[in-house]
Amino acid sequence: MTRRTVLGAGASLVLPWSVSRAASGNAAGFTDTEIILGMSAAFSGPSRGLGIELYRGAYAYFNHVNRAGGIGGRKIVLRT
Repeated sequence: MTRRTVLGAGASLVLPWSVSRAASGNAAGFTDTEIILGMSAAFSGPSRGLGIELYRGAYAYFNHVNRAGGIGGRKIVLRT
């Protein structure tokens, strides 16, 4: 199983719930044009490499989704 498959599967589980929550009202992290997602990972210390690769994989996948029009017309923004 590739990292892309794992990230895609994770996003497919989390994002529909998030978007439906945003549609029900003014939820934090949602605007008319963006879905803002936070990420917590190790960017220093012994696990630095893993954290950086996790960020790169998520960033690449979200860029792919954004190039295809985003989710409901909203672009995904990844914050660390």
